[in-house]
Amino acid sequence: MTGSSPDIQSYEKVVFKYCLKFAVLFMVLRVLHNVFLELDASVIFINLLTIGILIGLMWFYKTHFQVCLLTMYGLLICLLIISWNSFGGWTGTVPFSYMSILIFVIITSHGWLRLLIIGVFIILIFGIDYIYKSDAIIPIDVNTLSFNFLINIIILSGPIYFFKNEFFKRRKQIEATNNELKKEEQRHSYLENMLHSQKSDLEALKEQKELLLKSKKEKTSAAIQTLKNYSFANSHFVKNPISQIRLMINLIKMDDPERNTILNKIYQKTDQLNILIDELSESIRNDHTIKGN
Repeated sequence: MTGSSPDIQSYEKVVFKYCLKFAVLFMVLRVLHNVFLELDASVIFINLLTIGILIGLMWFYKTHFQVCLLTMYGLLICLLIISWNSFGGWTGTVPFSYMSILIFVIITSHGWLRLLIIGVFIILIFGIDYIYKSDAIIPIDVNTLSFNFLINIIILSGPIYFFKNEFFKRRKQIEATNNELKKEEQRHSYLENMLHSQKSDLEALKEQKELLLKSKKEKTSAAIQTLKNYSFANSHFVKNPISQIRLMINLIKMDDPERNTILNKIYQKTDQLNILIDELSESIRNDHTIKGN
């Protein structure tokens, strides 16, 4: 059991509990059979003690699984050793009992623990047969042998029923999981399609934004060019006539004070207009620089 995964341990615990129930059933039927045959009270007491221990193991197997597993199979081994002669040895019910026990060992354990239990069983089979004398074995009548054979058949049919139910239950779980996976796959496919659609919408929106920015940039460039043309026109077609007016004023100044006063006012106004045009041109150039950046 060392190093086994939690899933294996959980499964073996379920099978072990199932085996405990069948072991108790087997021992109860054996006690009833012994009472019916009026066998020695010590044999019946040992069987009842075994039943009590098996029932006790049902309370502790979840927390002390390895200990309970070794206890149950050790108990069955001791029971076979004690009852070897009364079971009739190899010519009695021992082969049936060993066959049932070994099958349950195989399905409730794995790894080194399984090898250990099977190895002990094999050693005891040949050791006990060698130790006990054949003349000490109590012959078993055909009815008892048939009864034990029938009980072992019933006990061994239990694992078949158990594994059949486990198979259908596992298959149902797998089908449910498969359906969930299909639903999850469909949901992922839907989300993927939705993301693809959103990506296409975002790309279209990006293209529209780029076109809008390009259009605004072209309009801005056109406006800047217009302002540049306007600045050029101010510099050449407005300031030039103003300069000529200023020059003419300087040329036509006379000694008449009243006329000179009027000409000076015109000169001042043209000077103010010239400054205003320079400021306007400078503002246009600055605005062109900012928008160009």
